Amino acid sequence: MEKPILILSIVFFLNIFSNCKYQLGCNAGDVGSICGIENEYIKSLVNSANTNTKSPANTLPPISSYSFSGDWNCSVNCQDVFEVDVLTNGNYSFNVSSVTNSSVLRWSFMAPAIPLNGTNLFNSLTNDTMCYGQDIGDNRSYSTSALGKYQLTIGRDYGASAGTQGTYNLSITISPSSPSFTVVQTQNDTASSHTTTSCP
Repeated sequence: MEKPILILSIVFFLNIFSNCKYQLGCNAGDVGSICGIENEYIKSLVNSANTNTKSPANTLPPISSYSFSGDWNCSVNCQDVFEVDVLTNGNYSFNVSSVTNSSVLRWSFMAPAIPLNGTNLFNSLTNDTMCYGQDIGDNRSYSTSALGKYQLTIGRDYGASAGTQGTYNLSITISPSSPSFTVVQTQNDTASSHTTTSCP
């Protein structure tokens, strides 16, 4: 709400100073006069508006473990997507458990700057990992060698599942244990990026 207020302030004072300039015959480059005051005030308002509208920095504290209870509700192959910002390299373990409602898990893990339909680090292929049947979880691990924002997809295979809904629990840990990463969910129930699956 700060930027609109500042813009209104700029418009208000522009009107006032325009009337003064007309009566005093000021030039745009004047300083130490009503024109100079106008120029400096406008600059300060614009700078303040720009400062207050900057995107806030990521302030999520690093963690050593993460847990999440998720769900699917879709009539196509779909996925939830999580951004895993690796701040310290290590052996990351991913576990999906408590899969319900006759759901079949399909999932993938992509390196930084790799699109969601790119190479899956769980199997080094451009498809989702799907190894088990309905209501069965899975666990995978990956030792990172590069820092950055990885992407983890937790998907539900519509063709192999029954119905359209299901739930799951996700956990992520690192070894050796230390505050080394952050996690944020970026997509919910979007169509699966990979078109095929394999095991592994």
